[in-house]
Amino acid sequence: MRVVQLLLFFIITFNSNSQTIDEFEKILIEKFPNKDTINEEDWVYYKDESSITEIELEIYVDKKINTYLVKMYTMVCFNFEEIDCVFTFDKEKNEIEFVPEIWYSGLKKDFYNNLIGYDLKSNNRIFEFIKGFEKLLKINNSELDLKIENIYFENGRTTFYLVENANNKKEKSIRNIIVLNHPKEKLSSLNILNPANNHFYKIE
Repeated sequence: MRVVQLLLFFIITFNSNSQTIDEFEKILIEKFPNKDTINEEDWVYYKDESSITEIELEIYVDKKINTYLVKMYTMVCFNFEEIDCVFTFDKEKNEIEFVPEIWYSGLKKDFYNNLIGYDLKSNNRIFEFIKGFEKLLKINNSELDLKIENIYFENGRTTFYLVENANNKKEKSIRNIIVLNHPKEKLSSLNILNPANNHFYKIE
């Protein structure tokens, strides 16, 4: 009896996940349709050439958002590029957001603002968030050795560095200095500074 129950559970779960992926792909095709000609900043999803991989990110568990890794196609400096992109899918709202690899887009505002409202009521929750944030960046940028270092806690604010290690592991550079603002124990905004060019922006 126990074996039958487990089999039923896996069958129902599999069918539910498959249905969700199908719903996600339908919107993906609508928003990024196949084109004969691609211009700069156009994004295309080729159903027959791309694959959708569901990924588990604890950072989105509270939001009940599905996350996927998809190979997308675009033009970069007149070259046809295949770029890994992480997508979120809010099934209730039937909405998707995506972010390309960090070299292309940086920390894209309309993607990372999904994290606003995250519960940061304790240092443990802040560490969990930062760990999940680091995992998200690593999944989306597998060719880069990214790591979060130098975490500083203040009242209602947490600062950390997003660091990229060089191939020899002996040299590293600071890609971004990131500040989490959580004055009421929930993430209200992220301040992003790129020290290389002093570019600053806010995600809220």
